[in-house]
Amino acid sequence: MTLRLPALAARGSASAERIYIYQFHKAWTKKNRLGIPTGQQPWGFPLDAFGTTSASGPTYTTAVLARAAMQRTSDPANATLFLVPPPAGGFEMVDSRWCTDPRDSFSRYWQHHSTNFFERRGGADHFFVVHKEGVLVRCPKWYGDEFRLVTKALGVFSCRWMGCPKTKRVFQRVLEVPYGGSVHNSSFWTARHPRPLLVAVAFNADGHLDIFAQMRLRKLLLRQCSTAGNRSCERVGLDGFYSLTSTASKRSKMTHTLGAYGRAVFSLQPAGDDGARKAIIDSVTMGCIPVLFHRAQFELWTLHLGDAMQDMALYLPIEAVLNGSLDVFNTLRKVPLERVEHMQRSIAANAHRLVYGFERSEDDAFGILLRAVHGAWPAGLNHSSRAS
Repeated sequence: MTLRLPALAARGSASAERIYIYQFHKAWTKKNRLGIPTGQQPWGFPLDAFGTTSASGPTYTTAVLARAAMQRTSDPANATLFLVPPPAGGFEMVDSRWCTDPRDSFSRYWQHHSTNFFERRGGADHFFVVHKEGVLVRCPKWYGDEFRLVTKALGVFSCRWMGCPKTKRVFQRVLEVPYGGSVHNSSFWTARHPRPLLVAVAFNADGHLDIFAQMRLRKLLLRQCSTAGNRSCERVGLDGFYSLTSTASKRSKMTHTLGAYGRAVFSLQPAGDDGARKAIIDSVTMGCIPVLFHRAQFELWTLHLGDAMQDMALYLPIEAVLNGSLDVFNTLRKVPLERVEHMQRSIAANAHRLVYGFERSEDDAFGILLRAVHGAWPAGLNHSSRAS
């Protein structure tokens, strides 16, 4: 496949939400974890062939900040929504007190204003984004009942994978959202082109948790990829790296990974520390069908996709793969062309919902998040920005 830089496609109309961003100027000028000013490149490092990458983990919150800035109002009385700095793990935390004492932080922030805009609606019009629930547990005061109406958007809802009943009980108003993909050019998931490769593989075989045999599965899949040969399976060695954007050599691996996804019909997506791999989003946005091995992976990002993942991905049960009753590569070779094309059409129709796009949109990851935050207000709560 020849890699080009197509024009970015805008989708939908601009959102009507007006967003007040707490400590905006400090957040905007703060360097993110990639070491570059967010104001210069809020979506991350540029990858010329694919657009601009948003790294996995905490740095996806930077893309959310950039999109919120497009709809920012400096007048809180005109705001319909309020973006709170991440209490942990995002924008490099503009102020640690948002974690340690959020109640005092809100009080101090509004002390010289005639209205405390947090108390006005009890935080129902407030939201923040963090990488994963495991980051937020460092800030136990957010568990309190006084913050129950604040929407907490998590890139990974760890309880789905780790089992943490206490956290599930005390957290309220939690949304699981896509936490950053590297591809922003829609032609990579909408345009049809030859895919000479059956399978692309890009994951480490060590360095992650192994609470549901995912590392055993990864080792097995890598062996099977080697056996299948490079005409059927292309492996991108990640050399133990967790993120592929912080150095030039890592970004080269990212480009290699995306190129492999662009050449392949399928990509293998076994869980890492949890099932919500950024690589699933990268695969989908390259038009490559992800092969999932854990049933819970089909419950990912249902806010954004509904049940579309059922038509965008292929399920091969981890138990059958590990016990040898299911041969991954033979199974993939036998998938009917009609089914492959159906999944590719579903990807083309839905991949944009996982992308924090460069344009205002009602229908990308950010637009869907905003609708969910506003739509989750308790019944009877006045949505008017000037309501008392």
